Amino acid sequence: MTETPASISPTRNRPWPKAGAGLAANQVGVGLRLFVYDCPDDDEVRHVGHLVNPELDQLDPAGRRLLDDSEGCLSGPGAVMAVPRPDRAGGRGFDRDGEPLVIEGTGYFAGCPAHETDTANIEALNGAQGTVSASGSGPAPTPTPR
Repeated sequence: MTETPASISPTRNRPWPKAGAGLAANQVGVGLRLFVYDCPDDDEVRHVGHLVNPELDQLDPAGRRLLDDSEGCLSGPGAVMAVPRPDRAGGRGFDRDGEPLVIEGTGYFAGCPAHETDTANIEALNGAQGTVSASGSGPAPTPTPR
């Protein structure tokens, strides 16, 4: 099995179609549940990183707003549609060394973990890939929900 740290580089080194994008490993032929991102938040702060075995945190519906923003996907170039996403979101998983990692964002960056986790899970739902440990051998630990 391919080692996770080595798999992050080919995903990260792909050409980015525009500023503010994420890319799931399965979109570039890497059979791991991980994504990389480079997205601004509401304050135009740029967030760059990765998340291995991503899981979204469940938000209290009373404390969020849904934003109807246009969203596209590299898996379907040219297809864009309005997708309601929370105005803030969080997710958890692991970094390339297997250490727990939590990401949180607002605005555009809030939609990125949701979209990329959905994309990373598509193949997993089809049974074509699964979670891996950061070393690439054996199952990965499961993120602890909030």
